[in-house]
Amino acid sequence: MIHLLKHVKISLTAWSVTLEGNWGNPALGGGDYGTIYFNIVNGTQGETSGAGRQLKFDSYNNSFISPASGSFTLQYSDDTAFDDVTSSTPSTAAPYALGRKGTGTGANPIGWYEYTEGGIVSLVEDFVMYVSDGTNTYAFAATGYQANGTATNNQGIYTFEVKQL
Repeated sequence: MIHLLKHVKISLTAWSVTLEGNWGNPALGGGDYGTIYFNIVNGTQGETSGAGRQLKFDSYNNSFISPASGSFTLQYSDDTAFDDVTSSTPSTAAPYALGRKGTGTGANPIGWYEYTEGGIVSLVEDFVMYVSDGTNTYAFAATGYQANGTATNNQGIYTFEVKQL
């Protein structure tokens, strides 16, 4: 006889990775920060694609996220807590890059963080991103942000919680 448990929630194991942005001067434009290619699975990063790097971080403080190449897709959801995300969580195709809230269009501007005058950065609650190569999909959400430097030479450091769906 088989006994089935009711109301059992399967929990996917999550882990954290950190991206250390390049140093740059915002007055010189977002290009001053260069581009970082990032592997969301193990946190390796570099200035060239390859080595399983699924994501590209560029523009101001390397805070605009896009797929590293055409081999990957990037999606997002902005109404589901990270702990509640499953492989069937609906998501929306991302624009070219996900960045600061307010850089999108429409009633709900797309973005994983908010930036206010004076350099205050706030992470957007329940904003989860998904990167896939067609076989493996990873959900990730920003859990921490650190800014180093001054107004003319600074760097962003981001921590993401990640899980494979």
